[in-house]
Amino acid sequence: MNVILNKGKISYHSTDLEEARKSKAMIIQWVPVQKSLKTEVTMPDATVITGFVEPSAVNVKVDDILQFERFGFARVDNITDTQLQLYFAHK
Repeated sequence: MNVILNKGKISYHSTDLEEARKSKAMIIQWVPVQKSLKTEVTMPDATVITGFVEPSAVNVKVDDILQFERFGFARVDNITDTQLQLYFAHK
């Protein structure tokens, strides 16, 4: 769903992804809260970006390469029951 944020108020815009792209809108990927996994991606400059991945990520293995929408590719380095640790590979 596309919305317009203006002075702290949100109004409906459209539901079409192409409409959002035409408007050069920021695109946010939503991840379900239930069973999502915390994720840390270490960038080439050693900064760490944190976020969450979809529950299906429980099936990945160390050294798998994942593609994150509108972010890039990262290699899985470590997996725990609640978190994935990855290294950024490229856009």
